[in-house]
Amino acid sequence: MTEEQVRVLFLSANPKQSQPLDLLTECTEIEQALYRTQLKDRFVFHQRSQLGRDQLLDHLLLYKPHIVHFSGHGTEQNLLLQDRQGNTWPLDTEAARAAFAQVSSVTRLVVLNACYSSLLAESLSEVIGCVIGMAQPIYDHSAIAFSSALYRALGDGKSVREALDIAKAQLTVKGLPGSRLPQILFQPGRDPRRMFPLEWIGGMSTKSGLLPGIGMGIGMQGQGLSVPSDRATLRRILNDRLRLDADFDAFVLDAFPDVHRRYASGMERTQKVNLLLTLKDVPEIASALAVVVS
Repeated sequence: MTEEQVRVLFLSANPKQSQPLDLLTECTEIEQALYRTQLKDRFVFHQRSQLGRDQLLDHLLLYKPHIVHFSGHGTEQNLLLQDRQGNTWPLDTEAARAAFAQVSSVTRLVVLNACYSSLLAESLSEVIGCVIGMAQPIYDHSAIAFSSALYRALGDGKSVREALDIAKAQLTVKGLPGSRLPQILFQPGRDPRRMFPLEWIGGMSTKSGLLPGIGMGIGMQGQGLSVPSDRATLRRILNDRLRLDADFDAFVLDAFPDVHRRYASGMERTQKVNLLLTLKDVPEIASALAVVVS
């Protein structure tokens, strides 16, 4: 196993009771997309299908992937894996977190290309630097086009955030539904705009994607912001830095999708800010805000 290549592990499952998915095409499209890129020699692609719960941790420990891509079915609570007979074998949040926590020092990005996977992505982002999940069901052809564009961009040296934006734009350009479904979740202090796969190999710093100063005693001052100590100060900073309601909504959707889901139609901004400050701690909001104003 070379340390000079970004290791991508494609995992898939399609239990026989569920709707058939064209997982082979998605796997092939990702592999071909990577190997048509400028940095094709710096990526190595592995794939394992018919994934069962008893195999997940073994695969993660064997391949030690920098990027894990799962394709298959999901619910709001589980990814649907399969047993040895092909029957549905749900993987819940607790089990997924336990498995991925064992490779958190290596795995930088997890992509859950499955319906309703944004809730699991939110949980996994507590142990993995950056996770992409789907907020609602996504059609098979959209999932394939999204994946192909995402890895083509990563293979061309784009950051995780840039690659996600390109993949979403590709769905729009092709006239395919689902461009608003992919959600990106990341640990406080991480910035997907600064996460580049090539920085994860060859002995590069393990702090790839960290905001300047985060974890080094500087904090938000490195972004031109003073660190707020109370909700009133943070409220003022939010209103000052995110003047447009659309900017505030986009910030909450990107950084705290669980909060955004609680926003009712027609809710005023003041109510939205109050809810955000009630559900999230000041340091957590401040770290996320530092990403968008840097």
